[in-house]
Amino acid sequence: MGKLTELYPDVFLSSEFTYERFLIAYYATCTRAFGKRLDWSALVPFADCLNHANVQTKYDYNVDGNGMFRLFPTGSNYYAKGEEVFNSYGRRKNESLLVDYGFAMLDNEWDYLVVDVFVDVKDDLYIRRASLIHSQGISVGRGLMLWRNKFPLQV
Repeated sequence: MGKLTELYPDVFLSSEFTYERFLIAYYATCTRAFGKRLDWSALVPFADCLNHANVQTKYDYNVDGNGMFRLFPTGSNYYAKGEEVFNSYGRRKNESLLVDYGFAMLDNEWDYLVVDVFVDVKDDLYIRRASLIHSQGISVGRGLMLWRNKFPLQV
């Protein structure tokens, strides 16, 4: 496993502390830990079990020295008694949610696709094509973002 099993073989048994188990712990921490708004990262029992939704939430710790972790709705986010409470991983497109957290959303308002707008300078119609694209407010050689349910009219 590495340095710990080498330095402390009687405490960190190489048969128990395998690379596979390290990966499980690492990915569990990366996908479930809170820490963006804290000085450190921590797994928070129950809070790490909340499903994601595009809702406004914040969290803090030890407000006025109370030693408590709080996750709470903000903005217009409100929960009636008995409703499911959600956490938000942020405004992320499905590619990011899938790679970082292992899931994607069916109706993700932050999902988009970048289409590169490119015209080969060796193309005989380069000037004509580039001018047409430019006249629509699109830059040649730059990505055009296509958002779900928001097709850009200039296309």
